[in-house]
Amino acid sequence: MKKIVITNLKGGVGKTTNTFNIASILAEKHKVLVVDIGSQCSITGDFRINYLDQAMPSAALIFNTDLKNQPSAEDLIRKQPFSELPNLDIIPNNTLSFLSEMILAAKPARERVLESFFRRNEKVLNEYDYVFFDAEPLMSITNINAFYVADSIILTSVTSRESLEGAEIFDSIWGQNREVLMKENNVKAMFICNANISRNVQARDALDYVHTEEYSLHEIVTKKYIPYSAKVEKTGLFRTPINILYKENDKIKKDYEILIDELKEMGAL
Repeated sequence: MKKIVITNLKGGVGKTTNTFNIASILAEKHKVLVVDIGSQCSITGDFRINYLDQAMPSAALIFNTDLKNQPSAEDLIRKQPFSELPNLDIIPNNTLSFLSEMILAAKPARERVLESFFRRNEKVLNEYDYVFFDAEPLMSITNINAFYVADSIILTSVTSRESLEGAEIFDSIWGQNREVLMKENNVKAMFICNANISRNVQARDALDYVHTEEYSLHEIVTKKYIPYSAKVEKTGLFRTPINILYKENDKIKKDYEILIDELKEMGAL
């Protein structure tokens, strides 16, 4: 089992969209679990699950209950939300997750609650080849739980200055947290998405810039990027992953597959 977070400290850079599509494509050949730990419940909505249902077993219960009362992984996992992808499951979230930060603040070892959940449910969770966490663009206690338990953090960014800096800021702040938590460096890769190089000179310049020594993360930036495509936006609009929405030989799906292969070669997947 490899645990992964795709993130950035800047919002609107495709974290959830990329998690949704990469996890779905991997589920064609691997067993994949997505865990929604964001209070906006974005990826839960993408999986067509009602995040307003506060009675629904959700990831919020991992953080909001005492260890002895935590539900088991079997209680939380929603099996096969997409019949076309039987290897893809999710632990959804709901609006009770807004309480998590307040509750975690008073807990001992508050950054390791998620790690404890994984250890106690090791038998069930080890059935998965990949576990993806969908987190918000915050260095919150809830998110730090995911960053700490992750084997691999993959940064993503669009071509704007703010989002590129957001990736650098994440790496710096998480680096300080890692030292306190005595966690090895698990930031493994970074990729650019939504790059409209045919119409935007800035996008072309940004793609060149991230591979220069001037950019602090240049050594982990992938060669492959995800170009701008309305088809990617439609995966969120229609709440359907790209490999269900479009045909096998579709170009944007191929772009994702090439990126996935490169991330595997880098040890990030």
